[in-house]
Amino acid sequence: MAEALAKEIISQSCDLQERVIKLEDQVATLKSRLDIMESGKKPHDDWEYSAPVPSFEELEAMGYEEELGDGAEIVESLLGEFEITARNLRWGACESVSIGDNSCDDIVKYNDFFLPHWRELADALSFLKDGDVLKSFSLTNIELPRHIVVMLKNSLRGKKLQIDYVRFEGIKFEGMDSDRIDFAVDLLSNCTVTTFHFESIKIDSHSELNRLCDAINKSSSSLRHVGLACCNYVQKVPGKSDAEMVGYNLLCSILDSNKELETVKFKAMKVAIPEDDDRLSDLLEESPKLRGLDLSNYIFPNKSWNKVDEHMSHVFVGAIFEKNQDLQIRVGSFFNKYHTYHAKGKKPLHFF
Repeated sequence: MAEALAKEIISQSCDLQERVIKLEDQVATLKSRLDIMESGKKPHDDWEYSAPVPSFEELEAMGYEEELGDGAEIVESLLGEFEITARNLRWGACESVSIGDNSCDDIVKYNDFFLPHWRELADALSFLKDGDVLKSFSLTNIELPRHIVVMLKNSLRGKKLQIDYVRFEGIKFEGMDSDRIDFAVDLLSNCTVTTFHFESIKIDSHSELNRLCDAINKSSSSLRHVGLACCNYVQKVPGKSDAEMVGYNLLCSILDSNKELETVKFKAMKVAIPEDDDRLSDLLEESPKLRGLDLSNYIFPNKSWNKVDEHMSHVFVGAIFEKNQDLQIRVGSFFNKYHTYHAKGKKPLHFF
């Protein structure tokens, strides 16, 4: 009884802390804008990037060099991205928002010194206006506590942007399960997105995977490229004995909702085709603009592998040769060799 009460108190304390941070951010933003209005100056005349940057030695002392190869340099570079992006956003010269190291496979852990940098970025994002265009919005290989996710969501809430490429990859979310989906769903719901990529972010809830898929389907008027990879960690599905049906159903749902898709990446998403189910075969035949379908896996075996058997191969060959000779389908992995199904005489293209 005492243990349960203690957990409840801790949970309520965390929620209150997040609310305080949110209110502090809102008050600071409103005060800043009120001061600007009263002074008659332009919004960024006196702005300076205020977030302090730890020294290389301080980063080493925090353990970043031990946890990541060249970790202190990676964090220094990451903090530099915050400042450049915030500055460009404020002056209307930002083409892309990209936070994270794409070349680093390890996740950069959150530390309190990151908070003022996220605040600077969130405040700068709030100056974006409906109709503004970004080439990309990318968050990769970083840890995001819940209060940072809330901060970013609030800064972009309701903004109708045009974003060519949205990418969430290798993010470690510390908070409620829904946090992993909420921000992506908000962007898809409010913005015009052409390419959406969501990879290596663990989702073990059937309902949350469906919610993400629903947001993708509702964005069908603009989406032309969809990538979901290694995020289906659902173990059991109510009423089903095989969790691979989750990946298969998601794939079919996305193809069914958008006949304008050009590429679909479903790498390591637990896809297996039931022998008595013709949905995928029919959908591939009904998707004349589809050029690439990636059902491959990663280098090493894991529980999320797609399963390609003889039945699946017949489905692919039939779809390619009978209805869509421009379609290419990639299976396998580096571990057991990739294989691309394509029409004879067609050279494999670099969709993947």
